[in-house]
Amino acid sequence: MARYWIGLAERDSVHAAVANGVCVFSGGKASPVRKLEPGDGILYYSPHESAGGAVLECFTAVGEVVDDAPWTQNWTQICAGGPYLSQGAARQSGLTWVRRCDYDAVGEVSVRPLLSELRFVAQPRHWGRTFHRGQMEIGAADFFRIADRLRAVA
Repeated sequence: MARYWIGLAERDSVHAAVANGVCVFSGGKASPVRKLEPGDGILYYSPHESAGGAVLECFTAVGEVVDDAPWTQNWTQICAGGPYLSQGAARQSGLTWVRRCDYDAVGEVSVRPLLSELRFVAQPRHWGRTFHRGQMEIGAADFFRIADRLRAVA
């Protein structure tokens, strides 16, 4: 059965991941991508346009995990468009753990109008705390509520 996840990443990092068909969580740590299974749904929330950049506070991508195991890739090469390293490569300095994902064509959707509708946001007044984790699992209803809005503005 599919599980559903939100990752936290700046918009420019999300665009690089989408362009290269990969997902990455928590700064490239292995444990978050090891939780994923083929068919799991992925959303990205971007608090900023870029590291140190302007505030964005939008959902910026929706995709599905399509491979069976995490592997490492140099993030600088991902941002530059490759070349890819072999799957299963040992973690070395500068390598990021990733999973292969297929992404939908979507726009961006502000988080604020959705806050009162999302079950995983326990305290809408203090919603920012909810998104401080690099990866979190959410329910199917919340996933599809956000994904449908993203697809509607593609």
